[in-house]
Amino acid sequence: INAKTAQALGAPVIRIWAGDKSTRDTDWEYRKAAARRTKAVCDIAAKYGLKVCFEYHRGTLTDNSQTAVELVRAAESENLYLYWQPNPDLTTSQISAELLEVLPFVHTVHTFHWDSKGTKLPLADGTELWLERMAIIKKANPDCPFLLEFVQNDSLESFYRDAEILKKWVLQI
Repeated sequence: INAKTAQALGAPVIRIWAGDKSTRDTDWEYRKAAARRTKAVCDIAAKYGLKVCFEYHRGTLTDNSQTAVELVRAAESENLYLYWQPNPDLTTSQISAELLEVLPFVHTVHTFHWDSKGTKLPLADGTELWLERMAIIKKANPDCPFLLEFVQNDSLESFYRDAEILKKWVLQI
């Protein structure tokens, strides 16, 4: 990592991916090696006062709450967190359970609304779900940022519409 560059840019966080293999395609030895490499990255970042966040994402070692928590804990770094996002492959109740499990490690949230087929929908269609999630997250981490990640049709119009919705929700919580 180039922590000097991040520091010079005023970026307080370095976002990293937890590899390119899902946990089901790895064993504990592979994950322990990833934890050692992550600790080395976190140690460098800490010298510059920076945090490191794993992208919580399918197809990586943070593809579910259990392995994400195991990896963060195994790295033994006080400056390691998660950029959390809901896994659209899961049910609403499964997403809620995963959120509760990773909540102590959530630094930032990627906000979007998809259906079960992966179709990007207006963020407003997920109002009830997101207000519930945001209340839980804000109670645990009042300063947690919420970012827009995906918008319907990948259009600027959808981005602006969803940004207004997200701003409204943040003010509401």
